[in-house]
Amino acid sequence: MNILMCTTFLHGGAGKVVCDLSCSLLNRGHKVFVFASKTTYPGYEHYEKYLEDLRRQHVSIILCDSTFKRDIYQNINASMALRQLLIKEDIDVIHSHAAVPSMVAMIARSGLNRYIPILQTMHGWGMNKTMEQEKMDVFLLDCVDQVIAVSKGDYILLRSLGVQNPNMRVLYNGICECLNCEYEYDDPDWQKLISLRQSGVKIIGCIGTIGKRKNQALLVDALNKIPSDCGKIMAVFIGEGDIEMLRQLADELGIRGSVVFTGYKKEASHFLKLMDMLVLPSVSEGLPLSLVEGMREKVIRVGSNIPGINEVIADGETGFLFPSGDADSLARVLIHVLEMDDAEKKRIIDKAYADFKARFTLDKMISCHLDLYNEMLNRRI
Repeated sequence: MNILMCTTFLHGGAGKVVCDLSCSLLNRGHKVFVFASKTTYPGYEHYEKYLEDLRRQHVSIILCDSTFKRDIYQNINASMALRQLLIKEDIDVIHSHAAVPSMVAMIARSGLNRYIPILQTMHGWGMNKTMEQEKMDVFLLDCVDQVIAVSKGDYILLRSLGVQNPNMRVLYNGICECLNCEYEYDDPDWQKLISLRQSGVKIIGCIGTIGKRKNQALLVDALNKIPSDCGKIMAVFIGEGDIEMLRQLADELGIRGSVVFTGYKKEASHFLKLMDMLVLPSVSEGLPLSLVEGMREKVIRVGSNIPGINEVIADGETGFLFPSGDADSLARVLIHVLEMDDAEKKRIIDKAYADFKARFTLDKMISCHLDLYNEMLNRRI
């Protein structure tokens, strides 16, 4: 099968899914191409690791403006380039990963002498869309041949926004069952965390782009509410973004010495093994891969009780939830986890790991997508 991945940028959790899906499909004997935007913008760029991984596996990458900007001239330019690729490589299926790439793909396939199905995965719903952009995206989702929601929460959200496409289903994203590459253990941040753990400090980790959606400021606020008799605690934030905002907040609260900012790490998931717990205080999520990675790495997970997160954490069973935006509640959960005995931690970790194996492995994700691709091709006949 010749499969085209059409996306905006290869970054964040969605970029990892595109990368893992592409490489795995290629390893199963399929031909895969990745088509994405060329010009980058602050906060919207390609992670070099993802590009390196694709090139190492000999996945063809085509960068062209624009599958990101809502600019009809740039979109048409991308559509023209994409049409040539569809013809030259005899593409069977187009898998889009955002609304604008879907529009570019629909224009590109129009007028060809054969029909190429388009499916679109919605990796969450952006918080910064205007009303006009939301209407446009809902319309485009109704125009594609298949919509994939990455969580039940996203499925419900899309329906509530007015998406009426009858071909919409939930397919969970998945990850490898084990970390498959060596980490550079001479990394100074890695060494710093090792030293902190050896001195008895408890590490509370948070992984993801720093900003309003992930709401890391709430964790800084909650950290300030934990009493000193809970022992030495350090919050470690791994990710790019508005680090200065968090640093200023920590300074204002007088806890600057209790937070560490590492910036972006190519292999952030390796740091999970150094954490006593993983916290995600987001206000909006699709399916957070950092929490799925926490299941695999057997770390206690804490997250805000919102759609997406509450599908990967069963409160009190596979982790802990708290009301979104409530720093006092988060602080109480953190204190509870810090005071838990080893037997209770093992019970929760083991249940979470079993849930990971049942629902969130890469093999399961690949098999489900291949089944869907074949189903779509059969619809075409």
